[in-house]
Amino acid sequence: YGKHMTDRFTFVSHIAKDNDSLVHMGRFDSGYEFYVNKLAVEADFLITVGVVMPHYFAGFSGGRKSILPGLAGFRTVEQNHARMVELMDNLPPIRQNPVSLEMIEAARMVGVNFIINAVTGSNKEVVKIVAGDLVAAWYEAVDTSSSMFEIPFEKQVDICVSSACGYPRDVNMYQAQKALDHADRITRDGGTIILVSEAPTGYGEDVFESWMREGMTPQQIMDRIRTNFVMGGHKAYGFAKVAANKKFILVSSLSAEDSLPLFATKAESVQAAFDAALAAQPDATVAVLPQGSLTLPVQAEA
Repeated sequence: YGKHMTDRFTFVSHIAKDNDSLVHMGRFDSGYEFYVNKLAVEADFLITVGVVMPHYFAGFSGGRKSILPGLAGFRTVEQNHARMVELMDNLPPIRQNPVSLEMIEAARMVGVNFIINAVTGSNKEVVKIVAGDLVAAWYEAVDTSSSMFEIPFEKQVDICVSSACGYPRDVNMYQAQKALDHADRITRDGGTIILVSEAPTGYGEDVFESWMREGMTPQQIMDRIRTNFVMGGHKAYGFAKVAANKKFILVSSLSAEDSLPLFATKAESVQAAFDAALAAQPDATVAVLPQGSLTLPVQAEA
């Protein structure tokens, strides 16, 4: 933030598992308990800031996400995110997304007074800034972001090459999963996804890595997350649902040995990966997502 900021303001890092810092706000319409950082509730005027871009199961980031998951207790976040399993393969319109609607409910319960959100482009340039009501201003940003990043397609392809957009979005496989999910949407069952992600810090999260290294099959991972949802395991689900129906080639700094638990075959270069995929499917149709973490393929209406 810089010394000019830290000298003037108090900065507090929210710790979702620190129960002493949380206050109970009651239950959502879903029945889930809502715990949130007491500082947000005690504030006289609560302003949230954020960036609005596609999110693989919440629909879009920003707005209400500053409260849930941003300032919520760990169990509250876990229960809210558990519904991703039923949403990822058939993401509803943002104004009907139950995960997003519960996030809005949480922000209303806390009493967010004002938001400032930005919509940025693929080069991090500011395209639009919205300010005002928690919902109205955010939906305005969502509509702008949607017009930029949602790319309609008519038919799924045989091969998709998807880049995780470089640092920091490809800092680890936990983050790069978003680019994999976007590629999954436009690739047919039996097709091949080539994910390009440097991943210098490896898997990036302990629970996710332990799930991937346990030797479970994709189906076993998917069954396990449906009966016992845990944060970290949800990312394992993201890889498993791809591997269950598609071939997965990874171009990264991970070794071949470390790529295998992700159900991936390692390739030394994008060209080598593409050549291998094309050799298996010489007449393949191809999609390329140079900004795979941001580009959201959407099935065009008939």
